[in-house]
Amino acid sequence: MNCWKSVNLYRQYGTQRIYITACAVALFSFMVFTNLYERLFPSIYHYEYGLLPLLFTLITVLPIHKVLHCLPLWLTGKKAKIILLKKNKTPYLYCQFSQTVSRAMMIVSVMTPLFMVIALSHISAFAFPHLTIFFITFSAIHTGICSLDVLYLGHLLKAPKSSYVEDVPSGFHILVKQS
Repeated sequence: MNCWKSVNLYRQYGTQRIYITACAVALFSFMVFTNLYERLFPSIYHYEYGLLPLLFTLITVLPIHKVLHCLPLWLTGKKAKIILLKKNKTPYLYCQFSQTVSRAMMIVSVMTPLFMVIALSHISAFAFPHLTIFFITFSAIHTGICSLDVLYLGHLLKAPKSSYVEDVPSGFHILVKQS
């Protein structure tokens, strides 16, 4: 197989630009979700549970996100694992798969966290309106994290339909079969 394109978003866009974009997307989605739920549930009293549930919400966002990236791969029998890397003394969770994966499977794997978390957060917010703020916060932060996934999706959609994806720690390689 030949490498059609190597994708490394941090090299292409820069770390600061990616973080600023993710924060802006998270803030914007928090404002949209908050306005939406204030209009849907105007008379609901929001209980104040303190700082611990909010910290729990913030801590669990990234591990849930990474597990949902691996879930479609696990369901199709591909070997994938979540590993903890350290970059500049900062812990970093990474979903690693050792085999090449088809482009279609990679698109499903990249977009599963976005759709699953937003859907489950909004269903939970309707089921438990007094806890809406926690579901909104979780969903907004997760949407900010998924902004990087949307950038990856753009590269995957431009790739040939019969291509494969190989995982590397800095991003991924899009491979095409030799003709």
